[in-house]
Amino acid sequence: MSLLKIQYILLFPLALLLIAAMACGDDEPTAAPTTAAPATMAPEATMAPEATMAPDATMAPEATAAPTAMAEPTATPEAMDDGLAERLTIAINNFDKDDLDPYRSGKTNLASPDPFADFLIGITRDNQLTNVWGWADSWEQIDGKTWDLTLREDLKFHDGYGFADAADVAEIADLWTTDEAVGSQCLYCGTWVNLYDRAEILDDHKIRIHLQSSYPLFFNILPPIGGSDLFMFSVDALNDGGGTALGYENLSAPGTGPWDFVDRRLGQYFLYSRWDDYYSPDFRSNYKEMELVLASEDAPRIALVQTGAAHMANSSGPFVEEIRAAGLEVDGAKMVDNVYGNFYQSYDEGHCTNKLNVRKALNLAVDAEAIVDALWAPGTATRISHPYTSPFVESWDPSLGLYGYDPDEAMRLLEQEGCAGFDIVVYGFAYAAGPEMLDMQDSICTYFNAVGVNCTFTPIDATAVRPLRQEEKLGSADGPPHSGAHWIPSARNFGEMLRSHGLCPSRGGSVCGMAQQDKYLALKDEYATEADAVVRQELAKRVSRMVFEEYEGGIPIASRDWIWAIDPNKICGWEPIDGTAARPMWNTVVPC
Repeated sequence: MSLLKIQYILLFPLALLLIAAMACGDDEPTAAPTTAAPATMAPEATMAPEATMAPDATMAPEATAAPTAMAEPTATPEAMDDGLAERLTIAINNFDKDDLDPYRSGKTNLASPDPFADFLIGITRDNQLTNVWGWADSWEQIDGKTWDLTLREDLKFHDGYGFADAADVAEIADLWTTDEAVGSQCLYCGTWVNLYDRAEILDDHKIRIHLQSSYPLFFNILPPIGGSDLFMFSVDALNDGGGTALGYENLSAPGTGPWDFVDRRLGQYFLYSRWDDYYSPDFRSNYKEMELVLASEDAPRIALVQTGAAHMANSSGPFVEEIRAAGLEVDGAKMVDNVYGNFYQSYDEGHCTNKLNVRKALNLAVDAEAIVDALWAPGTATRISHPYTSPFVESWDPSLGLYGYDPDEAMRLLEQEGCAGFDIVVYGFAYAAGPEMLDMQDSICTYFNAVGVNCTFTPIDATAVRPLRQEEKLGSADGPPHSGAHWIPSARNFGEMLRSHGLCPSRGGSVCGMAQQDKYLALKDEYATEADAVVRQELAKRVSRMVFEEYEGGIPIASRDWIWAIDPNKICGWEPIDGTAARPMWNTVVPC
């Protein structure tokens, strides 16, 4: 029996008792939920921004003891006269960057800013552009460096902040290039600052974007394809709030999304209400409210759903059997992302991980197949060749194969390179998008130690590591090499995969994952500016093979499904993603 399963057995009954105790005294019966009308689908099945729900002020979760914040059970949703269910409660493991910053937050936080913000262009479930949602009603390429966007005229902001127009787009486009944006959690700001030249306002609802150079994949970064985080919001509200995340939040974080921010409590919950004036009636929620509550451990999250305190909860692979045993259903997007262990600052020649044979040895030291079997239920994860490829991108080449497991050869290579017994620190943290990542990194470190590497596993909050990565403070002068768990949305275009998780911030990236920075920067730029799709695909496959043969992908583990525990008595339908396999879409949840 795995340690994770033992942990579940110990925690799950305790979680049930805690929730039952919290519910004592609430004897008033509540009406059973009735079926709400599902959202009417437009001709193109599109995915709207994430929907979230806010509980009544009297039902807000109470503070609970560390380490796991658990929401107070709320009443069973009651049917409303307008056919909407009252409340959707979602339990997640991590709020990550716990604020509502509209352009410096990035996308790793499921609680914000997705619910209240929008994108310039919407997409369908299969990653096709659509104007059913998103700010742009139409778009046109003038030439390789010039693009026109015509905006909808019904983009009403929350909280009385008027309507969005071309001036808002121009100001937001400039904000994405600022040092604070590029140096923040915003993954795509690094691409934008190197791509964007200026915005020209043609009229109130038409804007022309001028680029510094030709970029055929321009429409891969404006919509939420592969995890883009270029959100749209009320610039007036940001300015009125002093340009700060807190000031913007104090003005109720106005955006144009299907959810209006109501309240939050640090480390406990985010509350949203349905935006009745959302411009796309086909994608307004079936619920009046949504709350996202924090429960850091798997067992308490499942218990919240089983006891009715929550309707759904994200989970990790080892708990699939327990989810089903609890009478719940397992749902979620398939092959959402690639999870792997990254080598930070391996480009520094002072680190052993700068050497190809050492990177090869560390891969041969890890039994990735065993990790997949331990952390994911059968059929919920698939081994990957390296982190920068999937069946959804142009780099896909099934002939690459997989790295093997050969600890003896690993030790020989380490000895050959003079790196036997070298020190490495593996940071353990888990995003809301990957609850099992901490356990994955712990396992990787255990395998490193087995071949003589002096690996120290250090559980840490991801927000504490981010500044070190962004400021490139993990070079050999700063101590031993470091590693951390990461995930790349499997639908992200190949150039963005290389940039965001391979290149350092000083080269427009986010995670220093490659030893040969300049080489792969040039290859990324060559790929991104190649207009001929056939030539671009051939280049992507060639670069993909280089990555594989040069062990530039860290420790590739798996492409995994996103696992959610669903109460089938309360949720009778869900289209979980917006086409990217990068984030859930809660305004398509259909109550029973």
